[in-house]
Amino acid sequence: MGSSCGCGCKGNSCSCNVVPIPYYEDPCFQENQCQGTQVVVQYTPVIKISNNWAVPEVDTIIQLNVPGVTDMLIGSYLWNPTYGNYEVVSFDVNNQTVKVTKAVDNEVEAGVIVPSCTRFILNSTSVVSVEEDITELNEAVANLNLGWTDVTETWIYLSADTVTVPSNATNRYSKGDKISLVNGAVTKYFYIIDVAATVLTMTGGSDYSLVAGSIDSIQVSRAENPLDFPANFAWSPTLTGFSVNPSGAFYSFCIKGKRCFVDVFMPNTGTSSNSVFYISAPVECSVEVLGRGWFNALSYWVNNGSFEGSINGFVGIETSLPSTISLARNGSASGWTAANGKSAWFSLSYDI
Repeated sequence: MGSSCGCGCKGNSCSCNVVPIPYYEDPCFQENQCQGTQVVVQYTPVIKISNNWAVPEVDTIIQLNVPGVTDMLIGSYLWNPTYGNYEVVSFDVNNQTVKVTKAVDNEVEAGVIVPSCTRFILNSTSVVSVEEDITELNEAVANLNLGWTDVTETWIYLSADTVTVPSNATNRYSKGDKISLVNGAVTKYFYIIDVAATVLTMTGGSDYSLVAGSIDSIQVSRAENPLDFPANFAWSPTLTGFSVNPSGAFYSFCIKGKRCFVDVFMPNTGTSSNSVFYISAPVECSVEVLGRGWFNALSYWVNNGSFEGSINGFVGIETSLPSTISLARNGSASGWTAANGKSAWFSLSYDI
């Protein structure tokens, strides 16, 4: 006797009009990991591009490596929330490469480096077979939605703020990139502030620093607000011009793109011992743009024990001091009284 599939028919004698139904509603469907992977790939295909590459100009065709992919529809789109849309113009199954061109609605600047192993979602109805299991695919989609991209290469501890990475790092990373990693059994967050061929310099302000040991679960982001990344970092500056620093002061910064935003709040005065007022910057100002000067008005300041609202006060990065925030009163960086109370509140931004 044949087996029943729930339609009232048995075996091969079924004569009723069978309407195709989704696999998950089919009473004869036997779930297994292999078929589950096929279904997920079919409806949410995720493509891992193995090489690093630079975002092209519109209408410029580039070739990407897509190992494990056996089919891709011409005219479909590869999409990533950080790097935008790219139209598929040809696919070579033998060499497992795809040629794409930047979509006209893609606003990502040409020349931006896309790291190797970055995942893209294929926006088409074609069936794509990728040699990855269902767990990795789901994690990839989840990470894309959260704003993070996994880093699969090995990072080695070098110092509290530097790591050694595989060669040609300048093709994969950039100043301002956000980093999440696990070090010393703790999840830590950093900005990349300098990139050399095999060394990355990072800062987590005074909130995060590296310790000797393994570096795991590395992720990178160029999204504006990736999940769990801090809104700002504290830092512990060196002050010049005081015999006693202001107590209870608050120093914070964040980096957006390649621009550093600084906030300083001193609710109490310190004791002035010099006619200058310097604060070490959390990140050095870019030498390429330093000649422009970066200045803003002081919001509030105290000199010689008294608030001075009737004269001008400025804060900025001077051309000769790229790592120092300089405060000036009445147009002079050396115009502070070398005695009694001194403090200031201000915001400042500058390129790094």
